[in-house]
Amino acid sequence: MTTMNKNTLIIIWLGLLFAAPLLRAQPGAVAEDKINQLRIAFITENLELTSAEAEKFWPIYNAFSREQKLTRDEIREIQRADAEGTASDAQIRTHINRIHALRAQEAEAEKRMLQEVLPIIGARRTGVLMGLEEKFRQKLLQRFRERRAEGTGGRRFGN
Repeated sequence: MTTMNKNTLIIIWLGLLFAAPLLRAQPGAVAEDKINQLRIAFITENLELTSAEAEKFWPIYNAFSREQKLTRDEIREIQRADAEGTASDAQIRTHINRIHALRAQEAEAEKRMLQEVLPIIGARRTGVLMGLEEKFRQKLLQRFRERRAEGTGGRRFGN
């Protein structure tokens, strides 16, 4: 890892270290923020982003992540409503169509994001980026399972 990449990671970690106490009031938000901090560090490290690249990359990626979260939240809400068993067949058909439309919207958003970051980080790292979210989820699940086995219940993701 180059010195510039190490400096970028140090800056990110220091920023996260000082920002974390500000979010202590809401435990769910703190856990979500902590996971997001780990995701940022994981992606930055794996893509070996320079400071200049990170400055251009993160606004694009964060906008995509926000859009993705909203889409997935809407899908979950529809699925919860259907799981209650009170929806009519017509409502369920409408929900199925909406979920398909949301998934297509999500795929289109990812395509746009990848096209926007391609000139910033190049083809090779854009290809790497496509698999990083899944690798991050797997790593996070592994840490959670390890913590659960240790008896800490998986509550402290980053420590």
